[in-house]
Amino acid sequence: LNLLDWSCNNHLAVALSGFVYLWNASSGDIVQLCKLDSPDSYVGSVSWIAEGNYLALGTSDGAVELWDVESQKRIRNMTGHPSRIGALSWNSFIVSSGCRSGKIHHHDVR
Repeated sequence: LNLLDWSCNNHLAVALSGFVYLWNASSGDIVQLCKLDSPDSYVGSVSWIAEGNYLALGTSDGAVELWDVESQKRIRNMTGHPSRIGALSWNSFIVSSGCRSGKIHHHDVR
């Protein structure tokens, strides 16, 4: 599982169960970005886009959620995986997600 990721803006995203927190390393401030809707779900991976304020979350339900951290709003929910997403990686505006079953999906988020 990939539960920590640094942004280019010196923010650390941390996934703890069904919550995602953001720590601003410059100011020391911590904010809760989100809590997953389902009480039985948890975050299995987090990954920042290389440039910008977008954070992708992979969930135990097989969804990839895309968050705008500046507005603290979920802007997209991408489904299709049959199991937990434990790996996320960005290439420009394409986020690739890998799940426990071994499937890999590529999502163009432009």
